Amino acid sequence: MPSTTTRTIDAHYVASETIPAAAFIPRYMDKLGDELFKGREVGVRGFNCHQYDQFSPFLTCSDITVGPPLMFPDHPHCGHDMMLYVIDDFMGWKETFGERDVHWMTTGKGIIHAQVPGKQAANRHVQFWINLPKELKECEPGNQVLRASKTEIIKTENATIRLLVGKYAGKESTVKSATPILMMDVVTTGSTALTIPGEYFLGVYNLSGTGTVGAQSLCPHSVATSKAGSSGDTLLQCEGEMRFLLFAGAPIKENIDVDGYFICCTKEETNNAIRDFDSRSNGFARGATWSSKIAH
Repeated sequence: MPSTTTRTIDAHYVASETIPAAAFIPRYMDKLGDELFKGREVGVRGFNCHQYDQFSPFLTCSDITVGPPLMFPDHPHCGHDMMLYVIDDFMGWKETFGERDVHWMTTGKGIIHAQVPGKQAANRHVQFWINLPKELKECEPGNQVLRASKTEIIKTENATIRLLVGKYAGKESTVKSATPILMMDVVTTGSTALTIPGEYFLGVYNLSGTGTVGAQSLCPHSVATSKAGSSGDTLLQCEGEMRFLLFAGAPIKENIDVDGYFICCTKEETNNAIRDFDSRSNGFARGATWSSKIAH
């Protein structure tokens, strides 16, 4: 049996506190967003990976708490994959998501969608953006749903693992990613070792409880990351009683340019995508006659 090395944590911090809602709305969301969010706050914790080469392929991890009357009205995305909670968009998808459901969306050459809380009270969801390689930036958008009742569950002596994306311990999620990705919802009750490919970037976002991951102490809302290394399996040692999201993936070693919801490879490509959105052309052509029903 090949030997494995122990994974170490390179960076750790506690995610940001609640921020003014207006600061969370990029300039590409329609005026309804400005009106809804003015003077209000939305609970957002997590990170935006401004140092993309260190966190690749992940772009953002956002732990969002939002409730009526706040919502995220019609807005664009392109050039990345994402996981999110409630969706209504012009590709004809309209879904309501409950606790532990996964929605994976490939934005490709462009989508417009809206997100609205599904309950009268505030609800919480975690959203990830994952980069797409250059050859897939202009792909057709796609949509995948994994219901909680259909999720693969792996149980060990001190852990219960819900396999959201990728392969683990002989199990495979029905959610298919464009590049190698592993995402899991992990609940630990004691000492646990998780096996992660060494060539993957690794991130852990702690939802609740306290303990250690890779010898790094974690409290709720802590983020711990480990850079990609050489090939072969690595062990991530976990101690304590926690619930955390593990996200890992093979880095995409390409140039990246980001402007709000537009994830491209060069500034010229980003500017072209923004013009396409403004004119509802090319990747955004189907948005010319579309607006969401749930956000208006």
